[in-house]
Amino acid sequence: MTTIHENIEKVRTENSKLRRENSSLRKQVAEMQELLTAIKEGNVDAFVLERENEPQVFTLEGAERPFRTVVETMNEGAATISDAGVILYCNQRFADILGLSLNEILGKMMADFLSRENQQQFERMSAKSHTTSVHGELTLLGAGEREVAVYAALSPLENAEVASVCMVITDITDLKRKNKELLGEALRAGRMVAFEWNPQTDRVTRSENASDMLGFEASKSTGTEHFSLIHPQDRESFIELVRHLTPESPQYRRQYRLLLKDGTVTSVEETGEGVFDADGKMVLLHGLFVDVTERGEIEEALRRAQSVAKLGSWRMNVRTNELIWSNETYRIFGVDPQTPLNYEFFLELIHPNDRAIVDRAWKAALESRRDYTVQHRIVVEENVKWIQEVGELEFDENGGLTGAFGTAQDITQQKETQQELLRRTAQAEEGKRLLDAIMENIPIGMTIVDTEARIRAISRSALELIGSTREEIDAASLEEMRELWQVMLPGDGMVPTDELPILRAIQEGQVVKERELAVMSKQQKITPVLATAAPIRDNEGRITEGIVAWQDISQRKEDERKLQQRTAEAEKWARLLDMIMEHVPVGILVAEAPDVRVQLISRFGAYLLNQAQRSEFEGTLVSEQREQLNFVKSAVQETGLLPLTQAVQEGTITENQEFALDLAAGKRLHLLVSAGPIRNAKDEIMGGILVWQDITELKRAERSLQESRRNLLELKEQLENKNKELESIIGVVSHDLRSPLVSISGFTHEIRLSTENAQKIMPVISAGNEEVARLRRIVEEEIPEFIDYIQSSTSRMDMLVRSLVKVARAGMAEIRLERVNMNELVAEATAAMGFEVKESGTELIIEDLPECFADKNQTSQIIANLVDNAVKYLDPDRPGRIRIYGYTQERHSAYCVEDNGTGIAQEHLNKIFDLFSRLGGTKAKGEGIGLAMVKRLVERNNGSIRVESEVGKGTTFCVLLPQPGLA
Repeated sequence: MTTIHENIEKVRTENSKLRRENSSLRKQVAEMQELLTAIKEGNVDAFVLERENEPQVFTLEGAERPFRTVVETMNEGAATISDAGVILYCNQRFADILGLSLNEILGKMMADFLSRENQQQFERMSAKSHTTSVHGELTLLGAGEREVAVYAALSPLENAEVASVCMVITDITDLKRKNKELLGEALRAGRMVAFEWNPQTDRVTRSENASDMLGFEASKSTGTEHFSLIHPQDRESFIELVRHLTPESPQYRRQYRLLLKDGTVTSVEETGEGVFDADGKMVLLHGLFVDVTERGEIEEALRRAQSVAKLGSWRMNVRTNELIWSNETYRIFGVDPQTPLNYEFFLELIHPNDRAIVDRAWKAALESRRDYTVQHRIVVEENVKWIQEVGELEFDENGGLTGAFGTAQDITQQKETQQELLRRTAQAEEGKRLLDAIMENIPIGMTIVDTEARIRAISRSALELIGSTREEIDAASLEEMRELWQVMLPGDGMVPTDELPILRAIQEGQVVKERELAVMSKQQKITPVLATAAPIRDNEGRITEGIVAWQDISQRKEDERKLQQRTAEAEKWARLLDMIMEHVPVGILVAEAPDVRVQLISRFGAYLLNQAQRSEFEGTLVSEQREQLNFVKSAVQETGLLPLTQAVQEGTITENQEFALDLAAGKRLHLLVSAGPIRNAKDEIMGGILVWQDITELKRAERSLQESRRNLLELKEQLENKNKELESIIGVVSHDLRSPLVSISGFTHEIRLSTENAQKIMPVISAGNEEVARLRRIVEEEIPEFIDYIQSSTSRMDMLVRSLVKVARAGMAEIRLERVNMNELVAEATAAMGFEVKESGTELIIEDLPECFADKNQTSQIIANLVDNAVKYLDPDRPGRIRIYGYTQERHSAYCVEDNGTGIAQEHLNKIFDLFSRLGGTKAKGEGIGLAMVKRLVERNNGSIRVESEVGKGTTFCVLLPQPGLA
């Protein structure tokens, strides 16, 4: 019969195994990842063991130096054990786990460190490990016969000089100690209480955590007190259930409520069993009750834990052939949770190649009454999974086998990792062979050194570079290598020792990339090289070696010198060509063979063709530009292949032939055209060049030359007469017309003085005389009023005369066209008006302006007049704002002066440019000639002006002047 203590021990054992298995698998994965990295990066290593006063060398064939580093520094103990059970090698961690030194372990028998009950188990594991990996728990004997619980993994060592296995151990002593407390913690966490009741003594013993659930010190009590805790509504039925237990049916499961002393009601589920004597009398009742109030949360937590660990549980009843799975087990096997299960169904899920192995392992476990462990494959949705089954047999109180409880864990990833480990091991061996081949054949100097700067490997090219042999450099010190191999700066002098790239790599961990140096061999040959050095690190980031590569750049240096020379020359010609294409006043077009694609076109050439930008032509096919390049023979109006096409395709040369070019706008240009092929050094046609000059005006000049000559003298004479006439008019206006005005103004002043004198003597004349009174009114009132009218008219007449002179002189002024920087011009013009702008409180905004081709002085007058006009007509009821901006439009640059003034009515817009025109009702001062002057100056500079305005919102004047190079 089982007791409550046995049940508790069984729960503890199951929990311990699950935790241990999970921990072990996680550590194996971590260890395998470390091994993969180590094998990938290391070098072949070996160790020496003193045995029977005779040193023996054992190599880890195929293992690299970083592999040994991992073994020496990992957290697990590792050892190599021969078939005879002799410990050939172990790392320091193995010795630390046992509390012994390496000398106390190496060369000893493994049996010396095993407890008696573990020796047979180790022998079985060792026997199996020659063909496969084996793992399990062992108890080792350490210093002072101290027992050390470990989890051991044994694997075969292939290609070893001595037949042996590798054993890796993990210290689980602390884990087993903690597992003793696991049941209590599990009971508390699951709110479960174990109990025993002796009906003869009426004594009840409960587990220590009973007080947590019942709320009082309840480890011991009487049966009466125990049953009194059951809720009154459930108590009688429960007692009746216990009374009817029999030897044939001793077990029960019942849910009921507990009514605790503080009045709290808790639902529990109790599972128990009665123990009977030979007479059928109950002598013991023991069981386990659990708080099921939060069972749903606990079950969900368990399900999630199993899902994370990919670990499911199962129970097999061999008597009924009933198989029970947890939800995670169903998920792992890909089976519907509603599917009935038995052993035969389970076998059908096993991979056909593993089915017999699993069946033999299960039957062997049943026959030997030992734990069941097996690894096998299953196929789920055409994917193969690896499963590890671990089970513990269950027996009844008579020792009869009832079944087994166990776990099924998805170890596909671990298996894949093991396979990857084998693959990486093979890769490491292949990598070593590849490294040897590289060092022998790579055409650059390559050297690998250890942390003491001793050479571990060197390429054949490196040996040739320094003029030495492998025997000379083998294990040579740094000072000896400095004598054989002198590293120099590109100019002159030796590189300081601490600045050597390889030393910076192994001592400081720096990566030196492509540093230009020079190497002088022992034969005094100096070779310029490009050096790259880097440290080699183990998986923990420690520097274990360094690598440096030396590339002979003698030829490259010579090529660079030639390239720089040719590049400078090419850049010079490219700049010259660009200046020609930008500024030469003829059309030039260069095309590539064989499709006659435009490569370059001069700015003037693009303008002649369609007034477009160069970019619109470059990159296009000449055939696509047929409309723009519509060249025809001027004499016979013949069409055919363009001269450029003939040059590229046939090698034809055309020299100074006249062609006509019909533009889309109906305009015809007369051109003087030359074309020819461009050939390379092999006399192959690479392209062609077309050069044309616009001789339209020349042709027109030729036709009208005679007529021009005939009319030249007449025109000159007429022009001189007109100029004289205009000068005469200006003279009359400026002198003859103003002279009478001066006289009138003078005599009017004299009359005013006389009138003032008369006014002084008027008071002495008798006031009673009517005629005298009338005379006094004439002298004091009428004559001063008439004088005011005369002076006002005279001033108006003088202003008109000055205005006419100003307009006339503006029309006669000489025009000097040039490229005008409008940003500078506007800044100067507005600065001169700074006082008026500031006095009016106006915000002046000037934006970036394009250049134009015009008379600089007259352009300044245009801008000044427009800004002055904007200031005069600002709206006094709101802050003034004047904006000057510009843009390009076809062949012109536009400059706009925008204000927020009073605006101009639409019916007045067509009069504002008339001479002496001023808007009615305006209070602004002026002569009324400003806008007339602006229009005249704009037109004289080949431009135009327009105005847009709205009453109450403001006015915008826009002036269009020719762009530079297009005027």
